[in-house]
Amino acid sequence: MLRILRDCRLARALWQRFTKYYNQTVFLTLSLLDWMLQNLECNSHCVESNGPWSLLFSSIIWEIRKTRNSFIFQGITATAAKILQIRIMWSKLYSCTASTGLPPAFHEPKLFQWQPPDEGTYSLNTDGAVTFGSKATAGGVLKDHCGTFILAFNKFLGCLSVLEAELSGVPEGLNLVWQYGLNVRAIASLWQKAWFIDFVQIAREANEAADNMTKHNTKENGSLWIFNSISAGFHRFIHRDIHGPLHLRIRG
Repeated sequence: MLRILRDCRLARALWQRFTKYYNQTVFLTLSLLDWMLQNLECNSHCVESNGPWSLLFSSIIWEIRKTRNSFIFQGITATAAKILQIRIMWSKLYSCTASTGLPPAFHEPKLFQWQPPDEGTYSLNTDGAVTFGSKATAGGVLKDHCGTFILAFNKFLGCLSVLEAELSGVPEGLNLVWQYGLNVRAIASLWQKAWFIDFVQIAREANEAADNMTKHNTKENGSLWIFNSISAGFHRFIHRDIHGPLHLRIRG
């Protein structure tokens, strides 16, 4: 059991992030019972989770065991970074609840990231947005299967509903891409053209680049704005799509 919870490569990668909360030599040599008791009785404040070390420790233990079961029975793997991200967030929520006395509606945390299309195809992410004044815009970002930026677009649509704005981004983006002569795998409605198209619903967190392009300042004249290059500020969204970190959603 100690090998799973403390001594295997994954567990050690987790515990080494928190050596400031324990004596490393003692931590790695105690028996299972002593090791558990010592850490569960430790109330040192943990900066990462804004709560006692015992809370984060027990949360990580639970996730290690869950991760191992997922691997054995489902073949699902998880990195140390993913485990830490989830457990730290849960510990923060628990600490917040303990201080306010209000029980939150917990949901299983979910991680999201942009998913690349098949090699040789392209991904067109579109989005729509409406301000409080009912002024709608649509935007989108086109990338290849490696996540490399190709182009982006933005257009002011006038007064539309949220649904109309969301749907308007699809034909605008596909018509633009069609002019560039590219075959697209994307959320789409122009499926009658001579290309292969996948219909995909994308979580908001995994559509961050398109979401920000939609909210880009545009002139209210209905012109379609095309961007063949991007600013350093926008590039960080493209970079995160490829390299992470993943987006964590706590609530459903």
